[in-house]
Amino acid sequence: MKTSFKKYGRKDSQDLCEISLENDYGMQVNILNYGATLEKVLLNQENMILSLNSPEDYSKERNFLGGTVGRICGRVRLGQWKHGNQIYQLPQNDGENHIHGGIGTDMKIWNFKLKNSEQESRVDLFLFDPDGDNGYPGNMKLYATYKLDNENNLSYKLEAVSDDSQINLRNGLDHPFILNGMQPAAVLSSNKHKMIMTTNAPAIVTYTANHFNHTGVANNIGQHDGITLEAQYPPAEGIELGEITLLPFEKFERKINWNFS
Repeated sequence: MKTSFKKYGRKDSQDLCEISLENDYGMQVNILNYGATLEKVLLNQENMILSLNSPEDYSKERNFLGGTVGRICGRVRLGQWKHGNQIYQLPQNDGENHIHGGIGTDMKIWNFKLKNSEQESRVDLFLFDPDGDNGYPGNMKLYATYKLDNENNLSYKLEAVSDDSQINLRNGLDHPFILNGMQPAAVLSSNKHKMIMTTNAPAIVTYTANHFNHTGVANNIGQHDGITLEAQYPPAEGIELGEITLLPFEKFERKINWNFS
């Protein structure tokens, strides 16, 4: 097992780093501290996920590829969220709606710490998102952990806690499949490879890369070149988003595991 990182640039007076997790059987995972982004999943040097041409491209244009999107993932109608008697107006960055947290957590530089053992290689990433950022109340602490073991399991855990009420992370509005508990939720396979996804999320939302068209920094990716399986909450309607509201000092925790073969 091996962990390492290299600096590849600077942004907002902070280092941009590419982190590498490797197991003993040829699997390697690359993560960026920009957006706590899953950049590459290499199985015998073959990439299992859609990636941009270089790490530098991720901060040039927002594409959401592998990013830890928040404080919310999905749309908020009219950018309005009501909690109790308070109505919060969020930036309307998708026409009249708010989407993906505005200048979200996938566009920020996270601190990180590498850990290594005989059982796994691991990186812990941390972000402090201050009160009022993008119109959201409360100071929020976010923790993202990626782990790789010798069974080719890549696991991801996202934790968050705030000192004020929040819209919970990972809400979505696309095409949901409702789940029950921590269990295998999806299987993708080809003639050469297979991926089994397990999660404790209540739903998976699918997205089929509709907006990619071989332009911009994603010029190596075309429409429907990949499929996204978003572990999150089912669609929410209206502005009283009770099901996806995180109360003060309540802990949010989402777990996902991908097994590759």
